[in-house]
Amino acid sequence: MAEPPADADVVIVGAGPVGLVIALLLARRGWSSHLVERHPEPYGRPRAIALDPETMRLFQRMGLLDEILPISDHTDYYDWFGADGELLLRFDRSRPAAPGWTQQICNQPMIEAILERRAAEDPLIRVTRGVEAIDLIESDDRVEVRLGHPRSGVDEGTVAGRLVVGADGANSRVRRLLGAEVEDLAFFYDWLIVDVLPRVERDWGDASVQLCTPARPTTVVPAGAGRRRWEFMVMPGEDPAAVEDPAFVWRLLAPWDLGPENAELERSAVYTFRSLWVARWVRGRIALAGDAAHLMPPFAGQGLNSGLRDAANLAWKLDLVLSGRAPLGVLDSYSVERTEHVQHAIRFSVELGKVICVLDWDEARERDRRMLAHRGDPATALPRLPAAAFSHGLVSGPWGGTLAPQFLIALPGAVDRVRFDDAIDATQPFLLTRVPVDASTRERLAAVGGRVVELGVDVVDADGAYGRELDRLGADSALVRPDGYYFGAGDAHALAAELSDLIVLGISR
Repeated sequence: MAEPPADADVVIVGAGPVGLVIALLLARRGWSSHLVERHPEPYGRPRAIALDPETMRLFQRMGLLDEILPISDHTDYYDWFGADGELLLRFDRSRPAAPGWTQQICNQPMIEAILERRAAEDPLIRVTRGVEAIDLIESDDRVEVRLGHPRSGVDEGTVAGRLVVGADGANSRVRRLLGAEVEDLAFFYDWLIVDVLPRVERDWGDASVQLCTPARPTTVVPAGAGRRRWEFMVMPGEDPAAVEDPAFVWRLLAPWDLGPENAELERSAVYTFRSLWVARWVRGRIALAGDAAHLMPPFAGQGLNSGLRDAANLAWKLDLVLSGRAPLGVLDSYSVERTEHVQHAIRFSVELGKVICVLDWDEARERDRRMLAHRGDPATALPRLPAAAFSHGLVSGPWGGTLAPQFLIALPGAVDRVRFDDAIDATQPFLLTRVPVDASTRERLAAVGGRVVELGVDVVDADGAYGRELDRLGADSALVRPDGYYFGAGDAHALAAELSDLIVLGISR
């Protein structure tokens, strides 16, 4: 007897920002999602605060910026100070990065409220709260998710999807059900996270601050919507429970002239920062994303941003499978690509942590001496790591897996300049070219949902920026994936044929 139809195209376990973004991206492509979430209400406390330029570009593509920008903050610099107060490093964030945006600072509950509202308004998205996944039963064409009450374990029924995503956080039940092996760098420290809402106006300056003092390493940053965040290292011998006490927290904040009389303490909680990722992110019809797949220290502000990169990558691959353009095997490219890329973010965060978490004064002063010799340049003062890219998966040639920039363009006949992604549909692959493209190339791209964007025909390269970018790539054409990364650069027909073949066969390089 045939099985009944699935309840949704995709069941997403976890209705946090990563799960919600995956659902919204799928809905834009016409697919239905059912999100199941163990918490009965959205978590209202601040957590992640950094939206990096790639995330801002993703939100731009999703049409969310009119709501997000008014509630976001920005600082031009991230300054590091040494044991004796010298300026060691300055990260300059004043200019837009390759994705066309600067980093923004947010209040995560406010961002999630926007995502929740958009999901509630979309008829293709359903959210069920107060239930958790207790088992996964996979068959040839679907996955059943058995649900239970988070506390009592009472049976709450079953939902089924053609595919399942586990975006259920650091303590992921889906990860445990899959028996996923974890790679752990064994780098962990306890830090006290303090979120404050000052009640008085104050000029906090144009920089986030990292105090690399052995007395107590401390981070001071904006936290969106007028809030401020302090992160204090829990020192050896301190009781993590005791440092969460409000009286202790106010003593830590006293050097900044903050107390109960002029500020509200929104949260004080000790977190153990960990550094790990799962070895395999996909099993059959089930994939992991976000904190379910990786955890990292906060020093580079990449935890949530890495999860949203997962969402952008995975939503494209899910669409390929659901539409029949690709076999299930194409999901393996998601695992390959994201495993390689996220390791950069994790290892970079760990290396920053090794610089920050020095508690010996002599060692700290020697660190400062070495770093001061580099005149505050992070590019030379910090350990060198591989570029944040990936070399395997749905990629071709040396530029495949590197970030594609976004510049201003004009539409034909228009005067005003707009961001490139506002002018075209960037939710599918597109071939950016400055030469005419034949019909067969267009057909190969269309077969996998892609299109051609010809400079001077479809868009006007008003500042010549895209021409210079193609010069840098040494090619007349470049194929850009929906997650904002290059598939490759070179001959237009060869690129289209190669991407189409890889997708149709469901294989990775």
